[in-house]
Amino acid sequence: MGACVAARIALGIVGLVPLPAWAVAAPLIGDEFALTTPRGAWIALYFYTHIALLDLACAIPHRPTIHRAPVQRDGLGVRLNR
Repeated sequence: MGACVAARIALGIVGLVPLPAWAVAAPLIGDEFALTTPRGAWIALYFYTHIALLDLACAIPHRPTIHRAPVQRDGLGVRLNR
């Protein structure tokens, strides 16, 4: 259980890396992507929203699997275990 929590914390920190990276790299790509322009602010907002949604979706734990007995059938195709 402890390793799972540590992995989630580590991946949560890694998931936040694109936020400051966009602010630094956007002006290098082009002046219209800078956060000081209206277009750059919109693109940054969309990018940050998509990253936040991806981080939230990745944080949802998986359901445990249910192990069931394999289905057994007789020669006529009738299910034996119910």
